[in-house]
Amino acid sequence: MTNLGPVGPQQPILAVMGNQRVIAFYAPVRGECAVNAVMWKDAAADAPYASTRVRMSLRPGQMFELDGPQRQSMSLLCGADASTLAVVAPAELILTGTPGSN
Repeated sequence: MTNLGPVGPQQPILAVMGNQRVIAFYAPVRGECAVNAVMWKDAAADAPYASTRVRMSLRPGQMFELDGPQRQSMSLLCGADASTLAVVAPAELILTGTPGSN
């Protein structure tokens, strides 16, 4: 599944960049987006895994960039009045999605 947003508070952003999966969500705090994002490698269920968690606070209109494999990246954008969070990414990620995304 892919959900590039915009999403409201506590709703998930779901994305795939190469062999990395991303889930991100936010809560509005003092007019800002308090964002949590986790990235991990898409692998078999029995494979060892590692994940990376990032937390940040974004003012409305600010973006934070997540870098993935093969020079892929996407940015998370805090919407007006911290009412939404959305992915800002290269057209190929947004327009074509990723393998297995439905």
